[in-house]
Amino acid sequence: MVLIYVFDIDDTLYEMETFSYDNLEYSQRLKNNINNIPDYIPKYILTNAGYMHANNVLEKLNIKDDFKLIFSSTSMPKLKPHPASYKYAINTIMENEKINDSRDINILFFDDLFGNLVGAKYYNWRTCWINKFKEYSGGLTKKQHADYEFKDINEALEYMNKMNDKVCNFNHKQLI
Repeated sequence: MVLIYVFDIDDTLYEMETFSYDNLEYSQRLKNNINNIPDYIPKYILTNAGYMHANNVLEKLNIKDDFKLIFSSTSMPKLKPHPASYKYAINTIMENEKINDSRDINILFFDDLFGNLVGAKYYNWRTCWINKFKEYSGGLTKKQHADYEFKDINEALEYMNKMNDKVCNFNHKQLI
């Protein structure tokens, strides 16, 4: 089984009340946390933003080269949380990683919008809710749709990186 990390961008990889490329700052902490993800875990972006925005944000954060591919509004058939967006991502990831059976893929998805976690759960993705506000939406319980919950991406990645041996099985491929 292959473990894959998939990240949203806006309000997940960075947080900014009023977005401005000029105010988007490089974070050594984020860069270190991304670099500390083991090399055997491929990393992808899945965002409802356009490709150029996603690309510009990743470049400004100096983490673009850490991701294999950006799934954006300009490349996906539908936006999150529509199931077609997750299915498109799965199919493309399987092709990129040379995986023949969808049961051999194990995705951990980081997103700030609870509704997007619901869509990911439809495909049995593990979910990590970046919940900066501690507000619960839709009357759904987090246990049903969020496997993990953190206040920001750095806290989430530090936890995952620290727990690598416990998060992955003996062959370091499967999230448990």
